[in-house]
Amino acid sequence: MSVTRKSGNPSHSFSRHSAADGSECLLKLCEGFPDFLVTDIDMPRMTGKELCLSIEKQFPQRDFPIVVLTSRTELEHRNWTSRIENLTFMEKPVSMRRLVAHIDACLANGAARAAAS
Repeated sequence: MSVTRKSGNPSHSFSRHSAADGSECLLKLCEGFPDFLVTDIDMPRMTGKELCLSIEKQFPQRDFPIVVLTSRTELEHRNWTSRIENLTFMEKPVSMRRLVAHIDACLANGAARAAAS
């Protein structure tokens, strides 16, 4: 799922775009980048890990944050996340309030970085 904030609207107002799996997500990224990307580890055809590693390789200019949601808490499912810039690993269950707060914080940090440059 990718998230784009609707400009001019109050906080928590997002336009959501879904993809059935990681492969479809990559195709959509070729059309344009979202403000934020949320994915799961377990998906058909291409896992969340494969998706994130493909994004990092195919789109090195990417500037949007990625959140990976998962119920898998084993260390082997986390180690790869530290190699990817601007990626957060969140264990399920994740409340919508916590997810939206994280999205808001990431988008605010991104806006602050853009204003500083």
